[in-house]
Amino acid sequence: MNPVQLADQPTFSAFVMSCRLPRDPMFRQFVAYADGRLDCDEVSVQHATNYIHNACNLESRNELKTCREAERRFHHLLHAFRRWSDNQQHNERRAA
Repeated sequence: MNPVQLADQPTFSAFVMSCRLPRDPMFRQFVAYADGRLDCDEVSVQHATNYIHNACNLESRNELKTCREAERRFHHLLHAFRRWSDNQQHNERRAA
C-alpha cells in the first residue's frame, strides 16, 4: 500500500484490469459464452466493456477506483472468467 492510499480504499488495479480485459480475446469469448452467442467475433471491445458495466452494476469504470463494493463485484466477475478460462484450457488439453 502506498502512503497516500488509505487502508479501506480500493486499489487502482481493478480499474486497470477493467480497462485491459475487454481487449483480451479470451475474455470476449467468455462474454460470448455468457451472452449465449455462438460466435465470439460478434463481441467487440465495446460490447465487452458494456458487459463489465452491466455485470458489475457500474455507471463508469472509474467507480472501481473509489468504491469497495464495485471492486468486489468486479473481482467476482474476474473470478468467474478465470474459472471459465481454466475450464476451457483443461478441455482443450483433454481433446488433444
